Amino acid sequence: MDDKKTRTFIFIDGENIRNSVESYGYKDLDYEKLYSWFKEKKDATRIYIYVGIEDGDSVKGEKYNSLKTLGYTVSAKKVMLYKQKPLTYKIECKNCHTINEKVITRHSKLKANCDTELTLDIINGGVRKKYDKIIVFSGDGDFSIVYEYVVNELKKEVTVYTPLGYPHSTRTSSKIKELSKNKIIDLEDLGSLLQHYGLK
Repeated sequence: MDDKKTRTFIFIDGENIRNSVESYGYKDLDYEKLYSWFKEKKDATRIYIYVGIEDGDSVKGEKYNSLKTLGYTVSAKKVMLYKQKPLTYKIECKNCHTINEKVITRHSKLKANCDTELTLDIINGGVRKKYDKIIVFSGDGDFSIVYEYVVNELKKEVTVYTPLGYPHSTRTSSKIKELSKNKIIDLEDLGSLLQHYGLK
């Protein structure tokens, strides 16, 4: 009988999951309770979370330090400011054919894309045979090709937690749903988990 323990790695796309949590009407996750759930129910070996932080944001800095203290492996990336150029529309008057211009100012975007780091950690961990299965928290369809590689090439199990219930189903990529339909990955409803570990 093989008594070898199944090694499970958890990967949390922090920004994606934050937006998903808010779409359910919750303010945030209770990361302490969630950590206990990972350890007790999923027997997690390692738990990664990928987050963005702005320079001088001491509140988030303290939060991420507390996550490290709990036992999370935190990968924090600097939030970048992307300035958006104004949009200019030319509108022609039907009567006099005068061309008028309308300029719309667009707000700058703050973004910390951690997809590359998350992908590399999943692939490296699998190639080096550090885990037997992974659980990913993200509805991002860009990861679908990663899941296929992990299942088909590395022969590891993949479970994905993402919004599924109405009216939140649009937050789950069609690519992810297709992988579930084809039995490549196991797809779990984030909403049912938030009922126990979400904060109003």
